[in-house]
Amino acid sequence: MNNKYINTNIDVAGLEELTKFDVYMQNHRYVDAFTTGFAYIFVTKPMLFLYPYKPTGSKITLYEKLAYENMTKDHTFSQFLIDEAMNENDKMLIKQLSYYTDFNTTNFLPIFTNRVKSFQTLDVTMTQTETFDTRHGYRLPLPTHKVESIGSSTTSLVCPETMNLDFVKMMTLWVNYISNVTDGTFHANPSMIKNNVLDYMSSIYYFLLEPDGKTLKFWSKYTGCWPTSIPQSNLSFSRGDQSTVELDIPFTYASKEDMNPSILEDFNRVSLNYFEERTLDVLEDDYPSIKKSPLLSPESLKNNPNFLQETRGPLVFYRNGELEDSINSTSMTSNFELSFGENVFENTFIETGLDSTYFFENAKTFFASQLDE
Repeated sequence: MNNKYINTNIDVAGLEELTKFDVYMQNHRYVDAFTTGFAYIFVTKPMLFLYPYKPTGSKITLYEKLAYENMTKDHTFSQFLIDEAMNENDKMLIKQLSYYTDFNTTNFLPIFTNRVKSFQTLDVTMTQTETFDTRHGYRLPLPTHKVESIGSSTTSLVCPETMNLDFVKMMTLWVNYISNVTDGTFHANPSMIKNNVLDYMSSIYYFLLEPDGKTLKFWSKYTGCWPTSIPQSNLSFSRGDQSTVELDIPFTYASKEDMNPSILEDFNRVSLNYFEERTLDVLEDDYPSIKKSPLLSPESLKNNPNFLQETRGPLVFYRNGELEDSINSTSMTSNFELSFGENVFENTFIETGLDSTYFFENAKTFFASQLDE
């Protein structure tokens, strides 16, 4: 069936609510209200100048030598050397935080996406000034700008801790690295210095989705993020208390931006590890078209050399609601959709519990019971 004939009542009701007055206040019966509660957080990995393997052989690079020396200068880090680490989780933690990209399967830290429990978004507000004084003392308030609310501030991620204290260990490495680089204990990455990059900075992407878990409704990017503390206060002792430990992990960020499609392009660029120079065709209207963006078009993304790589992370696609292959087949409007790559958990319940045998056996039992009645 053609998509334009599906869900017509809801779409028309929603459009009429924007153009007509509902004096009987009944349109809410036909317009879907937006329900929150389904979102994703993506935290990009920092590029800490750390290397957990002891450099050997004739092909040792200066970078590997300096990064390894960093880890041997502080016992907090030396316990995470591959030969010293106590378990596989610790080995993976140091690899994920290392500048050495060959260690990692993604440019994100999946543990935040998998375990984050809550994230508080921040309002964008206008500052104001008062002018035009009158003899009676009245001053007219006028808006000025929004810079203060999108500039540097703080946010936090609430995450249940793991048995291995993965979050505490990650923050311990991250915070101590910042301190050691700042006071000169650690070598700084020469490449980062040359390019004026702070290797301990990260970005946080926030995606709020529809209940289908794919359609984006709201998105934000927090740039220049770094952890402000190691959440050890949550590890305090209280006799008889055996509750699950939840960490409130604070971050400071340099700036935030919301609802700009360029954020989605940037997200795809990070996910694909594709940082080549952007080439955008200039249209007649003299602005780049999001609908034709090579970083959001499904067809263009599939032609990207990194699209089929196992290291590819999630991607955001631009979907035309009139396309027959649209995931949201009942939608008449275009939208952005989030799609995960191959590097995700397999749903063993669906694969083993809801296979054809499951349905066949249950159907046979159901029909047999009907015949008995």
